[in-house]
This record gives sequence, structure tokens and C-alpha cells, in this order.
Amino acid sequence: MMSKTNKQSTLITGLVIGSAVGTLAGLLLALGKSKETRVLVKKSLDALPEMAEDLVTTTQLRGKQWSNKARGRWEKSLNRLQKAIKAGVEAGKQEPPTAPTKITVD
Repeated sequence: MMSKTNKQSTLITGLVIGSAVGTLAGLLLALGKSKETRVLVKKSLDALPEMAEDLVTTTQLRGKQWSNKARGRWEKSLNRLQKAIKAGVEAGKQEPPTAPTKITVD
């Protein structure tokens, strides 16, 4: 099962690569077979690995940030829960309050 971060990373990577391929296809169809088009396509293709690497790095950094943020929230929640349990245990050790005695007037 993929984690949410992996799914997002895969989606973003797919979008970037798909956009690049779509752009190249559009250039090829729009401009024909000129030498300028081939040079432009070659430069774009040469840049794809670097763009993909940058995207992966950015996605990994974002994933680590989200993970650290979630871990911090988890630790705070766990700390509050531990305090509440401790307070409950301490309260359970105390003697229960005595019920008020009924006073009767004759």
C-alpha cells in the first residue's frame, strides 16, 4: 500500500513528465521538421533528468517536513494523554468524598 506522500510524489512527477512530453509533442506538431525545432527538443530532453531530480528532491523535503510536523503533533497528544492518565490515577488513589449526613429535626 502506497503512503499518501508516495502517491503525491508519484502524481507530481507524472504531471511534470507528462507536461514536458506534451510540450515537446506540441512543438513537433506545430513547428514541423526545422533544425530549430530539433535543437529546442534536444535541449528540452536534456533538461528533463535535472528537472525530474529537482522535483524528487523537493518532494522528499516536503515529505520530511510533513512527517516531522506529524511527529511533533503526535508527541504533544501523547504527552497530554499521559498527563491525563496520571491525573486520573492520582484522583483514583484519593479517598472518595463522604456523603453529607442527613440531619433530622424533631
